[in-house]
Amino acid sequence: MLAAGGQHESQGTDQIARTVRRSGRGEPAQSVLAQGPAARETARLSVKQEAHLVDLHIAGEHTIGELAELFSVGRSTVYRAFERAQRKTVSAPGS
Repeated sequence: MLAAGGQHESQGTDQIARTVRRSGRGEPAQSVLAQGPAARETARLSVKQEAHLVDLHIAGEHTIGELAELFSVGRSTVYRAFERAQRKTVSAPGS
């Protein structure tokens, strides 16, 4: 399949793989870290967003994938939000 510019889609992937192999282990991550937060595209949930995400999950209204898509975060972020909420519940006084 051709991508924009007449190149095969796999050519871009191949180029990335060659660059990673050439640069050695860990360097690609280091270069992204050196570029700052914008390059990492950190998607952080506010406290209110995280609470809302957990409430939607508890209500059973959405799947993990749907929540990740709704809040524009990865599934791992959704799971970490659940873990934090669970730890808060367990460590809350009077529980």
